[in-house]
Amino acid sequence: MLRNKFYQTLFVDKQVVGSIESRVLINLEDPIFEGHFPDVPVVPGVCMLQMIKELLEDRIGKPLQLLKAGNLKFLAVINPRLNSELSISISYVSGDDGNISADGSITDADKVFFKIAKAVYK
Repeated sequence: MLRNKFYQTLFVDKQVVGSIESRVLINLEDPIFEGHFPDVPVVPGVCMLQMIKELLEDRIGKPLQLLKAGNLKFLAVINPRLNSELSISISYVSGDDGNISADGSITDADKVFFKIAKAVYK
């Protein structure tokens, strides 16, 4: 949904089962920044959630829906003029019920922008 328009995946480490380490590049020219906000662009929280979901879907190999999240923490604003290249880390496990439990974060160097914990996808 957002991939290749709002952001591009630069790198995904596929070596470790149950873990995703990725680098993405935010497209500062995406129309979403005209409304969020033209003079000081900010990555919307829903876009952060969607990027994590899309990377997880790629790894699992099927569409997912977020059923619930234990914690969502928006810790800092992502201004794509200042932080256009981001790291996304996800750890996940598949349950016997077909659900995927995951934790994830979006960072740049030592700065943490977003964390999701105890998320359940189906």
